[in-house]
Amino acid sequence: MNLLHPLMSTITTYLSSLPLFTKTLAIATSIIAFLLLPVIIRRRNWRDSPPGPIGWPILGYLPYLTERLHEDLFHLAETYGPLFSLQMGQKSAIVVSSPEIAREILKQKETIFSSRTITEAVRCIAYNGTSLVFVPYGARWSLLRKILTTELFSSRAIELLQPARKHQVHGLLSTLYSASKSKTSVNLADSTFVVSANLISNFVCSKTLFDTAKKEGRELKEMVWEILEDAGAPNLADLIPFLKLFDLQNLKRRVQKIAKMLDDFCEKLIDERLEERKEGLKINENGRLDMLDVFLNYRNDKKDDELKQFSRVDIKGMLAWNFPVEILEDMTEKVGITLQKAKVLVGTPKPRLPDSVYQ
Repeated sequence: MNLLHPLMSTITTYLSSLPLFTKTLAIATSIIAFLLLPVIIRRRNWRDSPPGPIGWPILGYLPYLTERLHEDLFHLAETYGPLFSLQMGQKSAIVVSSPEIAREILKQKETIFSSRTITEAVRCIAYNGTSLVFVPYGARWSLLRKILTTELFSSRAIELLQPARKHQVHGLLSTLYSASKSKTSVNLADSTFVVSANLISNFVCSKTLFDTAKKEGRELKEMVWEILEDAGAPNLADLIPFLKLFDLQNLKRRVQKIAKMLDDFCEKLIDERLEERKEGLKINENGRLDMLDVFLNYRNDKKDDELKQFSRVDIKGMLAWNFPVEILEDMTEKVGITLQKAKVLVGTPKPRLPDSVYQ
């Protein structure tokens, strides 16, 4: 810093001696160069990229995209083929619309394309992407995957989780039965969300956390919905990095607020479990270790070089994403699709076949 001080003083003195017009022109030129230089460099690096539409400087093709993005990409594929490049702000993307090419990318070239882009929201919520979902492909990713596969997703582990699944499903059926007896309406999407969330909470920490009869359960449910909404919201700062300075969508402030709530939640879970473990490691009533215990064990034992730096933050990262976002989003999406199909069948029942068929 001391070495830069004389240089900065010289530049400041020189600029202050210039006429106003010259200073304005110099500043404007510097800003334009700062914005356009990355675009020029990126275009030179992408000379061999697939064909694609020409976009605006800085904005790329964003001004031409609508809310019906799938239709926009379909029309572009008709023009440029099943494999084309697209400039999304200052980020370059390749769009694939051919099953054959997609199969080659996802199967034969899996290791090249396996790492995911970390958005600003995910970086904030998921502790800089320490979860298995966002860890770059490599030794650490392989080890985390091995832990989940052998310790948590084995057929034996899934079988031991069956009592918890039965309990949650029976609870839902009991609620629906009581509502039908009293002719009370039920929000199926909300009810199935709670069931799915409680299944995941049992998997993660052996607790039924989403008890909507309690204030804590309702607050946790609202927090998870906010995470799902904000983590998936389009953010211009992800596509045009210099906009991070301005937070035009007010998304960063919302995400930071939710991230603080999520961090407090994860800290409380870990502290409570560490207190319980002081009396000795306990296996839950289903006869298995949950995700939290498994990762605490690996942190303490340091069985592998890749986990020597497996800190408390890494554990919170696994909880923060695998619990309230990734797994929960996947389950609720599947439940939602099932419910939509059920509604269609109820709304348009098929005509009854002749009695002879049922005999």
